[in-house]
Amino acid sequence: MHNEYRLRHGAAPLQWSAELAWEAQQWAENLARSGELRHNDDDTVGENLAGMMGGELSGRETTDMWYDEIEDYDFDSAGYSEDTSNFTQVMSDSPFFFREYSFG
Repeated sequence: MHNEYRLRHGAAPLQWSAELAWEAQQWAENLARSGELRHNDDDTVGENLAGMMGGELSGRETTDMWYDEIEDYDFDSAGYSEDTSNFTQVMSDSPFFFREYSFG
């Protein structure tokens, strides 16, 4: 789903990284053990988080939720905003440095 959204905006498709997948899994397991939903302190990669109480989010639902922030994105004054940070991460220029976590 990420790449479909990225294609709409001319962004390069994401490429699979086994290393990032492994790191994401380790961090997701850490979050699950701690019961906290918080960002990793590693600022060398982008990161989106999503959680849901009493249910599960599919990858598509999560990506749709992040992409829906486009409604608040100011294309005339592009840049970082708390309200659209997940959308901008989905559209990030880097095709590699992205990881996401979601758990229910």
